[in-house]
Amino acid sequence: MSDDSAANRFPREEHDHGHCVEQAIETAENICRDRGLRFTAQRRRVLELVWNSHRPVGAYDILDSLNQGNNKAAPPTVYRALEFLIEAELVHRLDSLNAFVGCSDPGVPHSGQFLICRSCRSVAELDDTQINALDEFGRRLGLAFQITDDLLDVRGRQDDTGKRVGKDSERGKLTFPGLLGVEESYRRAERLVEQACRDIRPFGRQGHGLEAVAQYVLVRNR
Repeated sequence: MSDDSAANRFPREEHDHGHCVEQAIETAENICRDRGLRFTAQRRRVLELVWNSHRPVGAYDILDSLNQGNNKAAPPTVYRALEFLIEAELVHRLDSLNAFVGCSDPGVPHSGQFLICRSCRSVAELDDTQINALDEFGRRLGLAFQITDDLLDVRGRQDDTGKRVGKDSERGKLTFPGLLGVEESYRRAERLVEQACRDIRPFGRQGHGLEAVAQYVLVRNR
């Protein structure tokens, strides 16, 4: 898949969406021709409706659009067309939303993971490199959080943490400060947060919120 950032995969307001639809249809025609698949007029129309926006669309919304004017389509018609488009790797089904979106990289094997904007409901498809980056970000940040949690038990204030401090050492619990010392533990947390922030740089501005969360782990007092 392409290595565009996740930020770039969210469409800009001023983008030429007509070009998106034309490109999707042209790609579908080429893929179906190369594979010997029948890209019928009905399947083409359903794909156009899926690509009508960058937001997930439900099967019955597609049906309503097909039935505008004098056309009369039944639900099985839509589902059969969607099934074909999914098998041809032209469309993804979002199970959590029971909706469908066009595939940004059809014909290229990938896992199909998505970011969905809460405000506009637009969808950005992630490539496998970005998914791996998020996995690494989560792993490093989780470890950094555990280290700082151990540190709070050593040098935190009960009024800030909202819980009794020093209980880990009282229980003989194995902690990072106990193994590495306080200063080395904090340096380890800093390195992990720095690495985590590097992991999400490919996301551009869309990763700024995650970067802020990572930095907060180092300064939290509770």
